[in-house]
Amino acid sequence: MDPLPLLNFFTEHASKQVKNVWPVPGKRPTPSLRSPYVTAAFAKAVDTLTAVCLSQANKPGQKVALTVTLPPDDRVIITLAENRCGVEDTGEFLQQLWVALKSLKSSPGESAEKSNDIFVIVFRHGVRRLKRRIKPLWEDAMKFYAFWQASTTKSGDENIHGRLTAVFDILRTLVDNLSEANTPTRAQIVDIVTQMDVLYRHCEALANARARVKQWCNEYAQASEDAANFPLRQYLRGCLDLYINTMSLIDLTTNPDFDDMFGRTLHLKSLQPEISPLDYPLDKSYWESYIADILDRCEIMGTKIPKFQRAMDEEITHAIATAEKIKSAPLHCELRLLSHHHMSLASPPEHEVEAETATPPRNYIGTSEPPCYACGVCFHAYREKSPYHMLNNLDRMYTQSPILRVDVPWAMPNFGNAQLDRSIHWLVFLTFCLDYAKFICHQFGLLQLPHSLETKFKWAY
Repeated sequence: MDPLPLLNFFTEHASKQVKNVWPVPGKRPTPSLRSPYVTAAFAKAVDTLTAVCLSQANKPGQKVALTVTLPPDDRVIITLAENRCGVEDTGEFLQQLWVALKSLKSSPGESAEKSNDIFVIVFRHGVRRLKRRIKPLWEDAMKFYAFWQASTTKSGDENIHGRLTAVFDILRTLVDNLSEANTPTRAQIVDIVTQMDVLYRHCEALANARARVKQWCNEYAQASEDAANFPLRQYLRGCLDLYINTMSLIDLTTNPDFDDMFGRTLHLKSLQPEISPLDYPLDKSYWESYIADILDRCEIMGTKIPKFQRAMDEEITHAIATAEKIKSAPLHCELRLLSHHHMSLASPPEHEVEAETATPPRNYIGTSEPPCYACGVCFHAYREKSPYHMLNNLDRMYTQSPILRVDVPWAMPNFGNAQLDRSIHWLVFLTFCLDYAKFICHQFGLLQLPHSLETKFKWAY
């Protein structure tokens, strides 16, 4: 059975009925992806490096993932996956950042100056992306700021007023001074980094006064003629995270434990996004048969109740409408990397050159945000079904622990082996089915016969 219709057209809609948490709270949790073989320091380093690739106020759905490979020579290979093509400059940013990190590592006596360079590179990338990617929101920011300055009924103490004014003034200055065409002098760099320090302190204070900030946003929304919902807290959180991640990256670079990593010459391998079709029939009989088979497999008792049948008829109608709109799905970045490394190790390159190597990556995939529910299920299925020799080579790939949330559209990875793909697809489908069945029983008070995941699932593969 195909797991994609169940996840993309039924599970996603069901999760919204339980406050976007999946599986149903109190039921089987998604397996943890934390590894006993990954040090906390290495995981933090890779996740931090991935985090600075995206501003935290990024466009919804934009993700980055990467792995680090350390061959026996002096290379470090970063394999990068993004879920969008032709719209990002992440590779160029990483190359520039790595030169600065390596320079800091090799020149400890100039740490202050080298750290400032790293701040400018990261903030230029982050602030520029903040403005460029959500330009309409930047314009909303200026409208909010103008409204707030003109308001004579601003609530809150003058200290908070002054901090918000300073945040917008500094942000505007940073956007102007960190443009792509502008190369700041050393004196300007020192001044810019000083402003970043001040910006961080202001954002931290405003984050602690979140109730007051929310009230200002509500006042703006009520007074605005247009529909106004400016995400001020998102801006503040983005600035805080950018600063904290930059400081963390500088600390990691100067940590002796990472001498072997940050002292190497970077070679970057960027993977193209993969898109899979979601082209399914739109006739109702197909979807009735599909969902009936799942309910039968899960041996749910009480499905003849009229209330339940009406609800499932509505779910099928919603699934058809969704399938009509969504005709394709991206392979999520972390799964793109897992698939790539699996096939690369199965057919290693003949020559060790640039970003090509037979050396397996370190067994941690850094992600700009935690993996979704389905990615967590897929990683677990891969570890369960992969042949021993491949697990030994990959040393088991891990990520941040996944969030219990459905993120669609979502596509299944392939690993270049029909039998392995079939086994993984089946275990993923089985898990999706059982979690959906638990939701149904939870929502309608129905009875699901007890069974183990592997042995008693009806018509098991």
